[in-house]
Amino acid sequence: MNACADCHTRVLPDGQFFEGGQGVTDRPLSETALDNFRNSSDSAFSARVETEWALFGAPWILSKEEFVRQLTRDQLLRQLEANHPRVLARQGTSRSYPPRIPSLVGIQDRKYLDATGLVRHRSIGDLMRYAIINMGLDTLAWYGDFQPSPNPTFFSA
Repeated sequence: MNACADCHTRVLPDGQFFEGGQGVTDRPLSETALDNFRNSSDSAFSARVETEWALFGAPWILSKEEFVRQLTRDQLLRQLEANHPRVLARQGTSRSYPPRIPSLVGIQDRKYLDATGLVRHRSIGDLMRYAIINMGLDTLAWYGDFQPSPNPTFFSA
């Protein structure tokens, strides 16, 4: 988990790997994982809510207090169970509206690296910068006095 290949490698019906194809969400969470979540302690659930805030919080929409109050165990469980093929809720997005996972086949011929058209693809350097941002570097960013990471860093430019 948390490697480019996890989302961008499809496992074919015969068990072979198709590198660059859309992957990760073809396999839903196991019933065991869902049961572990259902039966987790209140402190484990609270820690999960902190992680959810770091990944999906937007204080300009909801305060942290409102976010925590609205995210019940049942609501989060329903979101975790609603796993759709070829989409993934990742940091900076939403569990309610997860973005699609693009295929990387033919990426060398694409001019942009995101469906929004905001990230130009001029060289392998652009691709590597985009990859590191999407692997979690953006959780270290500051938005006014808000930093998504549950473990704030104190970098200064």
